[in-house]
Amino acid sequence: MERRSHPVPITADVTRSLDVIRRLQGAPQEVVSASERTALGHLSDWLSDLGVASAGGSSDDEDLVDDAKARSYLHAIRDQYARHSVAPLVHGRLFGQSPKVQPNGVLLRGQVSSKDDLLEAPLATEMEKLDQWEGFDIFEVARLSRGRPLETVTLAALQRFGLVEKLRLPLAKLAAFLQDVEAAYATPNPYHNSTHAADVTQGLATMLAGNAVTAQLTDLELLALVLAAAVHDVGHPGVSNEFLVLTHAEAALTYNDSSVNENMHASLAFRLLRKPANSFLEVLPDNDYRFVRRTMISLVLGTDMALHSEIIKDFAASARLFGGDLGAWPAEKRATLLQMLVHCADIGNPARPLAVSLKWTARIVEEQLAEGDRERALGLPSSAIRDRSRVDVPSSQVAFLAFVVRPAFEAARAVLPAAAATVLANAELARRHWSRCAAHPLDDMFQAPPAVSE
Repeated sequence: MERRSHPVPITADVTRSLDVIRRLQGAPQEVVSASERTALGHLSDWLSDLGVASAGGSSDDEDLVDDAKARSYLHAIRDQYARHSVAPLVHGRLFGQSPKVQPNGVLLRGQVSSKDDLLEAPLATEMEKLDQWEGFDIFEVARLSRGRPLETVTLAALQRFGLVEKLRLPLAKLAAFLQDVEAAYATPNPYHNSTHAADVTQGLATMLAGNAVTAQLTDLELLALVLAAAVHDVGHPGVSNEFLVLTHAEAALTYNDSSVNENMHASLAFRLLRKPANSFLEVLPDNDYRFVRRTMISLVLGTDMALHSEIIKDFAASARLFGGDLGAWPAEKRATLLQMLVHCADIGNPARPLAVSLKWTARIVEEQLAEGDRERALGLPSSAIRDRSRVDVPSSQVAFLAFVVRPAFEAARAVLPAAAATVLANAELARRHWSRCAAHPLDDMFQAPPAVSE
């Protein structure tokens, strides 16, 4: 859905920039230094004078408003996160890489003056790989962003698709929402945490990069896809739906034992979005908002592994029937296509490059065994993948790759031929690796994987 771009009045630029500066001035000392606060104060005074002159209609207005330096300052500040965010000074440089978003042009600092500054260039370099399935390292992004990978990746993805600009989304509220979402992932979960959500969001962005299907999706569909990937596990308790049902957890009672975690994730996401400081979707017309909400809920619920086979079967049948022209797909089948995209991104980490996929395997095994310990303590039945005395990681990984990852991406070839080919090639390398693994002790299974030969 293309929207006409309208010029932003200079007074609006000034107002938004001043709001950002006020928030930055109120940030902790470790975030904004004393010298930076002084510089921000001078900039605030200059912007205030600019706003008064612009509003007053003086004879010098046009020269002032059209001044390239003024515009670049305004756009650089306006497009910063409205309250302190991950790598705030990389933001303008990084997001300027998008072919649909013009570079902001000016950074507030021009030299390295602190340890945090030393992270900026490496983070920007890593984020330039946003479209790469194999080259991108989400664990490095988590480190360089000081534990804020989800906000970093989600904002980058939204900018990469030009959605912030085209839908005129307020960056202040968008950033605030993502920060709250990231905080809601702040649990000790080894696997279901904000790094996983960021990995899924980046994987989705990679699959959508440069293919014919993406060009046929509307802006609202793309927005719903990226946001759903970001929130799809928010607030995850670190245990399965089965555990919640068997223990009569409050969430199971609330959602009637049906897709318990997934219903909770979707509900929590919109509770966070309802906060006045976070309500960036309020700029959308009512019908557009309802579409995004309905689609996001559908996509998050579609990440329930109980729906895996149903989604793949429905998608594959539609792909055979309607082909690659999404204009021929009925609305309900387009919804299945979107579910398929997020689901594939969610299950794709075993088919990342081996060094990365092994980290994810170690994390999910740790989380599953912790759930098994709780099940055993409560006298509940436990499956082999959660039982320390029976778990066979190599066999479980081979099975997951063969019966979950491969069928999903084989079906996805119909709309994502290049991305699916990359994933399937990695999945085969991973299968060979795990097939050759003996039943190593869990403590050293992931330390030095044997080389994989063709």
